[in-house]
Amino acid sequence: QPHSDQTAAKPPVRQKVVDMEPVDPKGPAQEAGTAIGVGGLDEIGDLLHPIPLSVLHLGIEAIDRKHAEVSHLVGRPTDDAKFGAGGGVVRNYEHGMILWKRDLGAFEVHGLILVRYREFGADASFLGYPTTDERGSGDGVGRFSLFQHGVIVFHPDLGTFEIHGLIQSKWSILGGDQGELGYPTTDERSTADGIGRFSQFQHGAIFFHPDLFQPHIGAPAVLDEIHDRWVERGRERGYFGYPLSDTVPTPHGGLMNRFQRGEIRMEAISRKVFEVPDSVQFN
Repeated sequence: QPHSDQTAAKPPVRQKVVDMEPVDPKGPAQEAGTAIGVGGLDEIGDLLHPIPLSVLHLGIEAIDRKHAEVSHLVGRPTDDAKFGAGGGVVRNYEHGMILWKRDLGAFEVHGLILVRYREFGADASFLGYPTTDERGSGDGVGRFSLFQHGVIVFHPDLGTFEIHGLIQSKWSILGGDQGELGYPTTDERSTADGIGRFSQFQHGAIFFHPDLFQPHIGAPAVLDEIHDRWVERGRERGYFGYPLSDTVPTPHGGLMNRFQRGEIRMEAISRKVFEVPDSVQFN
């Protein structure tokens, strides 16, 4: 499953459903109308934190309201609502899921996006809980769902893939699926050396290397013909190594990427691509 050190989010925690002795009414004050511990426990480190049963009730109410809106998408329920990871509430349906978290709200996931979401581990995965229902892309062709720590994108001709962390941040800055890179064509993957991470897109790639990270750049994007030439030269395993910059304009109107051991440039009008190894730098 795609995961990397570039994702700052901590993994969610699961609840342990337990039977507990009745709470002493003379003990610490509890939320009115709740039974502490009946719902479950949050396991955070070595500590167990009781979850009020009222949290489950709030989640069920929100999920039921959402189901009234999207029943045509997800169908009928196939189980009871239950605690999910990190104190949320989830319920499965014939064709989808509805998930709720107090600070996020209730949202549905269905279709091929749901298939991928479950493959990654659903609410217990690095993606976390959904923060939107499934939406259509700007071109009217693709579909996507946003999550706490990533996005899953569907295109009928390309497939369904996830993007997260710094790679997602750069993709969003560049316009997402309607931007310079287009739709994803892979999940996030490890590079051949096991150190870096990358995601491939229709018109290029975004790479991350923990030792080469520059906050003002983030994860560098390599686009179009420059990307193609870099791939011909062996990508990060070839002479040029990892990218150190995005594809950016040159003073003469072309485009260029800086790599560990040189630059690859493209002329503006002819779109001719040429290489500038470190030993042959010029302006």
